[in-house]
Amino acid sequence: MSKENEKAQNSAEKAMTYKAMTARYKLAMKHGFLYEAMLHGQTILEDRLDAFLWAAGVIAEPDGTSLGNRRTRPLLTEIICKYTETAKPAPLRSIGGKTAAVRALLLFANDTPAPEDRYLAALAEGLRALDIDALLAVLAQIDNWRSYRNTLLHAAPNKDIYTVTEDLAHNAALVGDLADALNDAARALGRRTKIRLAARMPKNK
Repeated sequence: MSKENEKAQNSAEKAMTYKAMTARYKLAMKHGFLYEAMLHGQTILEDRLDAFLWAAGVIAEPDGTSLGNRRTRPLLTEIICKYTETAKPAPLRSIGGKTAAVRALLLFANDTPAPEDRYLAALAEGLRALDIDALLAVLAQIDNWRSYRNTLLHAAPNKDIYTVTEDLAHNAALVGDLADALNDAARALGRRTKIRLAARMPKNK
């Protein structure tokens, strides 16, 4: 495997990768390379979703893709399946799976004021301290952004290129706003270290 394709080995490397990707995104936007900005956009949004899921105790590692641990996996599986109306959670390897998991947690926190489980109680308390309605709107925007990006990348050859790209500038610029909103929420949730402690996960990256 080439070094460029290796995963970040620790939180410092992951932070450096995110910083570099954000810089490339901003450079692409500055010079009008909107297709490139869209390409970097998905990586940026996935990274911020990962940060949120880490703070929520859903993933053990900053770039993890496994749902919870032995203690929390059954609880998280039940929540995600309930609020996504699926038989099993979508894999956390994709932006769609990550978005679905975050949305399910927010809906759970809205519906369950006082969970009996210690981890779920700490999680619900932390999530309710956020602006849940605003975050749900952000997730809806991410869903729309993903749909547009898929059309742009996969369906453009079969469509009028001017029709496909008329919203390109808006969607490319939207990445920054969505990432900022996710970042603010992840930081606020991350300050509630008792969530990960209750999940029996390390509180520091």
